[in-house]
Amino acid sequence: MPLFNRRLAATTTTSSTPVVRDDAPQRKSTLFGHRNRSLSPSVASQDPSIPAARERVVNAEKKEKGADHALAVARTAVREARYYIKFLEKEAAEEARLAKIKQSQAKSISKR
Repeated sequence: MPLFNRRLAATTTTSSTPVVRDDAPQRKSTLFGHRNRSLSPSVASQDPSIPAARERVVNAEKKEKGADHALAVARTAVREARYYIKFLEKEAAEEARLAKIKQSQAKSISKR
């Protein structure tokens, strides 16, 4: 019974275990039977798409770094805007409190 690309050779009568002879050529394969198709260094240096792909990666990394910086700037702007809103709300509340005090003083003066 052949398993894993090996063929069973004729068994000898002197041995109780079968002799396995590998008649098939040696092949290295992956899980789905495909060979590793990486390019050799000489082929890789001649292929113009590889440097172009590397350049695209470098450009994408630069854009990502710029986007990260823009995100940090935007987050800082949002934080400052929220702080300013809280400042304005406190200021408005204080002005409203002072206006109530003035109004109550004005009422007490007009009653006299």
